[in-house]
Amino acid sequence: MSTLTKCKELDEVYRLYGVAAHHCYNIELSCAFLMRGPKWKKENALTAEKVKEIGKKLDRCTLGSLICMIKSNFDLTSEGERYFEDILKRRNYLIHEFFGKRSKEMNSQDNLLNIQKELRELVVYLQEASAVLGEWSGITKFKSTDLKH
Repeated sequence: MSTLTKCKELDEVYRLYGVAAHHCYNIELSCAFLMRGPKWKKENALTAEKVKEIGKKLDRCTLGSLICMIKSNFDLTSEGERYFEDILKRRNYLIHEFFGKRSKEMNSQDNLLNIQKELRELVVYLQEASAVLGEWSGITKFKSTDLKH
């Protein structure tokens, strides 16, 4: 692994990564909220305790398992399925592969600027996905069309 020298470009890489990871969290939260209704519907006697229990279980699920649940509980178009698959692919790249693939390149200002560009594109995509899923799940009150890029 290369030695990283602290600089404003590196700080910006870490900041952008944090913003992207935050949007990933919001996406997972929205998917968990989206699944609450179908899970509640399957209960014979839905109590306040059961509502909390279902919520806690869903909140601990991985994004991949939440997306599988959504696919089996909602009538998605093939485009909708591809959208969820793309969200998962980009989230997994960010969380599981990004630094592994980019760490050796984080040794020059030019490379850091290219990495920032890649992260900005990911942030825009994940922010929009977060807003759309927030609307669908009822978490947010604003519309994704209100986002300014």
